Amino acid sequence: MKQDMKYEEGVRKLIDISKDISELYRQMNEIIAHLKECNKESIRFDPLYIKELLYKNTWLTEVYDTMLVHICINECFDMKSWLAGEYTFDMEEIESWVADFNHRHAASIKTEEVLKSMQFEYGVDLALSRSGRA
Repeated sequence: MKQDMKYEEGVRKLIDISKDISELYRQMNEIIAHLKECNKESIRFDPLYIKELLYKNTWLTEVYDTMLVHICINECFDMKSWLAGEYTFDMEEIESWVADFNHRHAASIKTEEVLKSMQFEYGVDLALSRSGRA
């Protein structure tokens, strides 16, 4: 019963995020249209305002990438069983699942990001190589 509530709450949050992103997309398109109109009339915007818009866009991209990592973990791994020690996975399986996730969802998350998240956010003890931490 508790699992169902968590799932429904998660779906509700995703729907809310989808609405927020749609609204942000609409606003960004309005700003682009406004800037195009201003460009025709040689009206200049404050450069700090434009930089702020670009900074927010970069931040949004980083958050989106982080969310994709967690969606991949949620979709590909049974974390409860893994944390309980019922299952273990080797590096090849993990790489294959991440590659499959990327292919299915046209994403480009890195296996290293999934491993870092599993280690630092879920407490899964994984041996990361130096190249994995770069």
